[in-house]
Amino acid sequence: MKAWTNFKARITGEFKEKVWDSEAVLKARQKFSELDTQTQSYVLIGSFAGFVLILLLTFFTLWGRTIGMKNELARMDDEIRMAQNSSVHIQELKAAEASRTSDSLLRDFDFSGDASAFAERVGTKALIKKESVVVTPGAKNSADMKLDKISLRQLVRALYLIEKSGSGASVDKLSVDTKDDPEGYIWAQLTLKKEADKGGF
Repeated sequence: MKAWTNFKARITGEFKEKVWDSEAVLKARQKFSELDTQTQSYVLIGSFAGFVLILLLTFFTLWGRTIGMKNELARMDDEIRMAQNSSVHIQELKAAEASRTSDSLLRDFDFSGDASAFAERVGTKALIKKESVVVTPGAKNSADMKLDKISLRQLVRALYLIEKSGSGASVDKLSVDTKDDPEGYIWAQLTLKKEADKGGF
């Protein structure tokens, strides 16, 4: 308590010395004392009104800035939510497009016949040039497929057609060689096994 009293007294003393007893304030006080009582009242009222006005302007300015910051934060929050929703929607569209593309690849695909005939049609449906596909009949219900200088996308199409056609076909062996091709082509060999015909897709 004593410390607070000392601190208060020190602040009061400094204010009195540096502000209240300064030359400018002394002149203003002297001029104020020379005024009549009514004029002094008007000055006091005007000073008080000015002080209140400054406080109000300061308050409304700060309040306006606070409202503006809240609105900005709300706008940013909405934009973040929109971006997140857009990201989810994009992923859903990509998944739907991938599913649609895969289904369209299988549509109207004839997988009847033995393994060799099926392998030939896989190459054609996967958009691989005829001269790049060499099919050799293997053991019962199997065929060896040699794919020369094809793209990775074409190989993926071929494998998808074999595994997902519902024909009972599967890839038993697969080997891939890039041969350090500067254009990114690959050479693949695989053994295709196929169960007895189950009908078309």
